Amino acid sequence: MTNSMTAFARKEKQAEWGQATWEVRSVNHRYLEIVLSLPDTFGYLEPLIRKQMQACLQRGRIEVKLRYKSFSNKAMPIEIDEELTQSLIGAYKKIAQLAHTETHLNPGELLRWPQLLKFPELNVEVIQPELMTLFSETLNEFCTVRSIEGNAIFELLNQRLRKLTDLRQHIQTQLPYILNLQREKVLTRLNEIKISLDPNRLEQEMLLFAQKTDVAEELDRLQIHLREFKNLLAKNQAQGKQLDFLLQELNREANTLASKSLNAELTLSAVNIKVLIEEMREQVQNIE
Repeated sequence: MTNSMTAFARKEKQAEWGQATWEVRSVNHRYLEIVLSLPDTFGYLEPLIRKQMQACLQRGRIEVKLRYKSFSNKAMPIEIDEELTQSLIGAYKKIAQLAHTETHLNPGELLRWPQLLKFPELNVEVIQPELMTLFSETLNEFCTVRSIEGNAIFELLNQRLRKLTDLRQHIQTQLPYILNLQREKVLTRLNEIKISLDPNRLEQEMLLFAQKTDVAEELDRLQIHLREFKNLLAKNQAQGKQLDFLLQELNREANTLASKSLNAELTLSAVNIKVLIEEMREQVQNIE
């Protein structure tokens, strides 16, 4: 299975405890890097989230964000610390007496006192199961998107792989004809400049020329690498790094092939091979 490293998923839920939104997005990365952004109240969920993600992801920079908005302040009454309030009122009156003033107490001034009002606490134990269920749904959708995009990349790579195989086979088929044509051109040129060589010497020179321009070894290695590339694509595992390495090897053979080109047709075929390899490398950068 081929998975893309770029994807995005978002899930939202509203309940009596509030509104929660999970977002998971990823970009290309050599390794697995998980970046979490959680409200302080739910920071303790980080180990659970990391463990769940590491079980199904192998590469990519994954950013996870939780947005939470509590509805509890609207649904539940605010409590007043009556004991503290009475103490503050008593202290205020005593200060007024000592100062010999009759200033009326402003309730608004009391509200500035810390902890005078008791807001309902968030019951994270009740919310946690629902938050984690919502996260699991988001992660599943995220993985599905990666799989869908990965399948599209898989098809593109297979198309280019078939074209590469056809180009290699075309060169293999045309090679004897190209070598013979080059031999005839050399002999014709020698005849034109009236150079007479000993037949044995001529045969040695032609053999040396054939060795320098022989691309059979490069074609064989191309075939081996293409076969291995196809096998890797079919495996049900992360294969992005191995595919990228194979493409580097293919590109090396294509460069050697181009340097040994004997005519325009072989040069064009070598250039087309290099173009296809470069297109495949761009796609492979997105594979997990």
